[in-house]
Amino acid sequence: MIEGYKVNTFSKNHTQIAKGIAIMLMMYYHLFAFQARIHCEYFSVLNVFGVDIQTIVAYFCKICVGIFVFVSGIGLYYSNSHKQGNIISQYKSLFVRALRFLTNFWIIFLIFIPIGIFIGVYKFNIIDIVLAFFGMNPGVYAGEWWFVSCYITLLFIFPCFNYLLSKQKIHKKLIIIFIYCSIYLLGRIVIKFFGSNIFFDNYFWYLENVEILSVFFVGMICAKFNVYGRLLNFFVNKINIKIILITVLIISVLIRVVFSNTSTSMAVDFIVVPIFVFAVTTLLYDTSISKFFILMGKHSTNIWLSHTFWCYYFWQPLVFLPYISTAIYLWLVILSLGTSFIINLLYVPFSNLVFSKEHRLSYKGYFK
Repeated sequence: MIEGYKVNTFSKNHTQIAKGIAIMLMMYYHLFAFQARIHCEYFSVLNVFGVDIQTIVAYFCKICVGIFVFVSGIGLYYSNSHKQGNIISQYKSLFVRALRFLTNFWIIFLIFIPIGIFIGVYKFNIIDIVLAFFGMNPGVYAGEWWFVSCYITLLFIFPCFNYLLSKQKIHKKLIIIFIYCSIYLLGRIVIKFFGSNIFFDNYFWYLENVEILSVFFVGMICAKFNVYGRLLNFFVNKINIKIILITVLIISVLIRVVFSNTSTSMAVDFIVVPIFVFAVTTLLYDTSISKFFILMGKHSTNIWLSHTFWCYYFWQPLVFLPYISTAIYLWLVILSLGTSFIINLLYVPFSNLVFSKEHRLSYKGYFK
């Protein structure tokens, strides 16, 4: 094993580091990638000789979505690999995972949406509230909540992908592919003859979102074949791994900047994200700074679901009060992390009331 790298697989700490990096990138992305949504003046540190480097960096930060999807594929595979031949058993455990995620979402929903109605940002509409509460058309309140339905869809699709990676015979795998394609075609037929509706707009379209599905599936493949562990073992006593990792990290960043140079592009993420995640998590693993990213990873769901209420919807002038772009970003990180601590004061006890003892949470996991 390489000196300094004690784990030869993608561990839970690797996942938290990756999620911590992703949420840091997401906050920068939402601050500086959409200038039309910012109504406060500020000084951009990365505007050098008229070149808007800040926007280039912000566009790169869109990789955060691919990172979350990728590590979801890895995590789901590790937790369900022993159930590959039993789709029903997988769906039972995934239902608990989906319910836990929705419980977290509901807590945040019930905090911020009433605030928005009270201060006049939102109008009270019971239909919009109910639909958004269940992940259908949540963008009416926060556009960044589109990933709520995406994540649930990935949970729904995962057992099919997992079955394809199992040791089952090819004719059984073809049945799964046939069922998947039938669901897809049925959805297309319903939309064609009955028109689009909120359910299909928010859930069904992910069945044909190749960019997201490919990153998700690549994550599962990396987990199944322990790609990261094999790579680390390959380099044992052969070369300075840090030089390789830094070089690979720079190359992956450059590739994405060149080929995904808009605020929404994910065209090369199925290639770039696995390389980027491998390089950056291996470099940071077991270092002092890794503790910060692990902490951010633990709070990543809360921060994702709440940070744009600060920088877009409710308190944007407060966020941009520091005026200098770097200080604004750090200030948003502090505000968002503090908000997450407060959210967990409600989420942890509520979750423990809903779930059985084996699925209970502890404050230690979020506040340490």
